[in-house]
Amino acid sequence: MAPVIEAAERNGGNWRAALAETGVDASFFVFRDRSHDAVLPWDIIDGGLRDNFFRSEFDKSLREESTLPPKRQKENARLLPVLQ
Repeated sequence: MAPVIEAAERNGGNWRAALAETGVDASFFVFRDRSHDAVLPWDIIDGGLRDNFFRSEFDKSLREESTLPPKRQKENARLLPVLQ
């Protein structure tokens, strides 16, 4: 994906043009198998959350569910009374 990111940067963020320019098949990344032993795109990022959280979030996305990370839940609970 690095060539696509570089192409998108060069052409003002046009991701479709970047995919066409580089010949990368976006369908592979969107529709490929996402079994539990597959390496996922976010596996290279250390955001302080454990892998099982991301696996759980992926499973929830397949069920059209979502959650916030625990830190965000706490922030929202603290801020919600202020916003109301």
